[in-house]
Amino acid sequence: KIIIEPLIPKELPKLLDALVKAAKYYPSLITKIEESGEHTILGTGELYLDCLLYDLRNIYAKIEINISNPVTIFSEGVHKESFTAIPVESSNKNISLSISVQPLDRNLLSDLSSNRVDEKLIERDIARGNIRKISKMLRNDYGWDSLTARNVWTFHHGNIFVDDTLPEETDKELLSKYQEQIKQGFYWALNEGPLCEENIYGTQFNLLNFKIDDIDRAKNIGSQLIPMVRKACYIALMTAEPIIMEPIYDMNIIIKTQLIPIAQELLRKRRGAKIISSRRIGGTPLSEVVAKIPIIDSVGVETDLRLSTNGGAQCQLIFWNNNWRRVPGNVLDEDATIPKLKPAPYESL
Repeated sequence: KIIIEPLIPKELPKLLDALVKAAKYYPSLITKIEESGEHTILGTGELYLDCLLYDLRNIYAKIEINISNPVTIFSEGVHKESFTAIPVESSNKNISLSISVQPLDRNLLSDLSSNRVDEKLIERDIARGNIRKISKMLRNDYGWDSLTARNVWTFHHGNIFVDDTLPEETDKELLSKYQEQIKQGFYWALNEGPLCEENIYGTQFNLLNFKIDDIDRAKNIGSQLIPMVRKACYIALMTAEPIIMEPIYDMNIIIKTQLIPIAQELLRKRRGAKIISSRRIGGTPLSEVVAKIPIIDSVGVETDLRLSTNGGAQCQLIFWNNNWRRVPGNVLDEDATIPKLKPAPYESL
């Protein structure tokens, strides 16, 4: 992700027009306006963004453009289930609810990330009340128990919300009345996690308790519930074992076989990069090397590879939705050693 702005502020309309034109010629380009008002562009790989920025400056906008350093998007999640369920109450103590969280089933998360299970189709079935079809899929394909499978409320960006309340403890009719507000609070929490305001990914939130003491005295219940659910989701995540996850590129390198040691040495200098496989391409002097590299440590790798091999190698960087890896270290460890002007130790990342 790169933040861009015109060198001369009054030329902003030219830049916006240029982005519309560029989107037609660069199909995988994503342009966004952040809440801060900054204009950002998202693309895959340095060569892609270099070509795009060259065209923006010289063909589409014909203006000077300032750009930021590349920014990598991270995500938040949990490693273990919440060890307790802390209730969240409204300011007048009239409304109370509690939520727990646990890691989402790995097989289900993999299928959601690769679109083998379509979230949009599931949401459509839930909206139509066709929960039996979803329940059957969760039971047969992923081994869920029938009670939990029947009470799934929503799938959202690799996360699930489940109504885990008991009928003898909770008024189900009252709960269904405020289902939409509870889901809105859940979506809000997922978009801005409590650790670093990044998206939450790969979690299952369970509603454990919901109670309104005096429904006649309560006012604006819906508007109170949305921030309450968001807070409850944050508490659940912080009482589990919260983690930060970083995105990983799959790196395909086509290289002259005798230059493979140069590529190995180049990747060895970058944290977390490793070669997965290497094979000769029949009838050619070339080999294909497949590697993985953290996106935050991939900045400059294409240029370095071309320079160090004198043009004898080219690479392609691919990101799959399920290519996330836990950042080493404990995110809540306040005593982690972070030296000045030196790389942080592996366990302090």
